[in-house]
Amino acid sequence: MKNKIFLHEPTKLKNNYQLIKNELIKNNLVIGNNIGNFRNEIININKAKFCSLVSSGTAALHLSLFCNQLDENCEVLLPAISFIASLNAILYTKANPIFIDVDTNLNLNIQDLCDFLEKNTFQDKKNRCINKKTKKHIKCILLIHVFGNIVDYSKVLNISRKKNISIVEDAAESFGSYVKIKNKKFFSGSFGRFACFSFNGNKIISSAGGGAVLSNLKKDQSTIDHYSNQAKSNAITFQHNDIGFNYRLSNIHATIGFNQARSFRSILSKKKLIFENYNKYLDKNLFKTIKYDTGANYWLIVIKIFKEINTVKLTNYMNLKNIEIRPVWYPLHLQKFTNKYQKYNLKYASSVYKKYICLPSSTSLTESKIKFICNSLKDYF
Repeated sequence: MKNKIFLHEPTKLKNNYQLIKNELIKNNLVIGNNIGNFRNEIININKAKFCSLVSSGTAALHLSLFCNQLDENCEVLLPAISFIASLNAILYTKANPIFIDVDTNLNLNIQDLCDFLEKNTFQDKKNRCINKKTKKHIKCILLIHVFGNIVDYSKVLNISRKKNISIVEDAAESFGSYVKIKNKKFFSGSFGRFACFSFNGNKIISSAGGGAVLSNLKKDQSTIDHYSNQAKSNAITFQHNDIGFNYRLSNIHATIGFNQARSFRSILSKKKLIFENYNKYLDKNLFKTIKYDTGANYWLIVIKIFKEINTVKLTNYMNLKNIEIRPVWYPLHLQKFTNKYQKYNLKYASSVYKKYICLPSSTSLTESKIKFICNSLKDYF
């Protein structure tokens, strides 16, 4: 729709067309140098050791959880507020989710996580973390960093080591985000056995569909690469040593992603300015932004509304003004098919979708448009 302010459009780069055209002329649709170039940019930005490119953020999550050897006798801890892909990836492996509450920044409530593990689990003779209620093996924590912030990982690392639980980071929204400890930057994706990024069209950088898995061990990268390529053990005779997946990223997608990754610093600067302008024009008596940490990438600006309102009606009102907003995700534990799974202390997560709104955050957003958005929000009240 003409003149509509969308929630999050891909960043438009002038040289995209020429770069893609060059690859098309060379017929490098599937295989080409930009796969390696894109991988190297991701490694450089996030100070990672190893990186595997895949077809989507969901594929990255599925592979990472699959490589933790999950099955129906295993359980995965995750926050109750996230995009449905986080949960779906667990269910693809037939493992069982356990929903934990979130904090006021909508990230995992670390204290609740620690309380659950201390009070409701024990270590068996094999040092496996066992759920007292279900007697299943709690094998993994899916640590989800939402809206550009990073979960306070230090306590998660401590409890995961104590309980012998693997960490997979869902870092789909926190590409390039970091926390600073004693003047050293620790980037999103550096804390777990695997970390997963998404380069969907609405992410801070996009490859028009794509994802990545970061890992700290070469053998883990090799495992991810192997299973993303149909578990092919012999390329000449087409022999496969296990069930695999067709999750590879094409060179055309990598070309788009590589070009965006090269512009990441510029994109990051625009994102921070958008956040500052929202804070400048939002009515402080009605709204406040979630707290973004120093190293956040400000991917999507999210506000808490102080008054009790119907967020669907507000969304429809803003759409009439050609402004796309949306409530935060409907809680995972309240979805129709999730009632049978265990929940713990979900005091905050059950109501956040009634209190928080995501605002337009495209890098093309001007200060005048942000002022218009903020005034439109105020007019509703």
